[in-house]
Amino acid sequence: RGFGEYGFPESHAASVALLAYVTSWLRCHHPEVFLCAMLNAQPMGFYAPATLIEDGARQGVITLPIDVNHSQWDCTLEPCAHTGRTGPCAPRVVDAGIRRAVIAVEDPNPRVRGRGLQYLRDHGVDVQVGVMAEEAARLNRPFFTYIQHGRPFVTLKAALSLDGMVAARRGERTPLTGPETNALVHQERAEVDALAVGSETVLVDDPLLTVRGVYRDRPLTRVIFDRRLRTPATARLFSTLDAGPVVVISTDSGDAAVRARGEALVAAGARVECVQEPAGSGEVASPSF
Repeated sequence: RGFGEYGFPESHAASVALLAYVTSWLRCHHPEVFLCAMLNAQPMGFYAPATLIEDGARQGVITLPIDVNHSQWDCTLEPCAHTGRTGPCAPRVVDAGIRRAVIAVEDPNPRVRGRGLQYLRDHGVDVQVGVMAEEAARLNRPFFTYIQHGRPFVTLKAALSLDGMVAARRGERTPLTGPETNALVHQERAEVDALAVGSETVLVDDPLLTVRGVYRDRPLTRVIFDRRLRTPATARLFSTLDAGPVVVISTDSGDAAVRARGEALVAAGARVECVQEPAGSGEVASPSF
């Protein structure tokens, strides 16, 4: 059965359930074997190898150091060997007694990029790289996009009718998706950092832009692209500020009426970001947050 049925995003629930089930089963039937499955679902938060190992030891699931003759560690991403938010992971993997590591992909981060693998090898760990590399790369796409391109990983959601339309007519709210599709949409919302829509969507649909029916433990940023600040201060999403901030991206036209609408949005709880539009270019420069 899908984990989504229980109110959890697939990736987060899978990592928690897999770790709990496998470690408990091994503890009862094969205590000499240790398996640490790490799922680097970046939108749902980062679980470093060291964190999983130490949490397992603290909860009594595993005993450190692990039996050096029967220990394998499976990971979707190369462990780091530098000090970051959680400290270097590779040394803790070695200290835990793990003798064989199966790593799906190398970390493209310039601070890592093979250093973690080399650290493991230098300390006697048998390292295999490339198992299910394609699946792991797909799983880590948000992180890889940030590291390799310096920008967020962006997905596009569009609901179309069979004849390729998004509404019955311009300006008319037209539901096009059913319960199954809506559930998938909210599951994806639960895993991302922000949702972005245009002002026309706000005017026509007056959406809440929240996560419903799926568990999410972090604030969700809602972004509205609104060049003329047409978003009404009475829009329903301003009643959901407890779910996360609302950011309105606009251009600084200098028009007094537009500025007044911007002030009304700020009073409603929005954060308005104005960007400069180069004269005659037809393009808007990216804002600096």
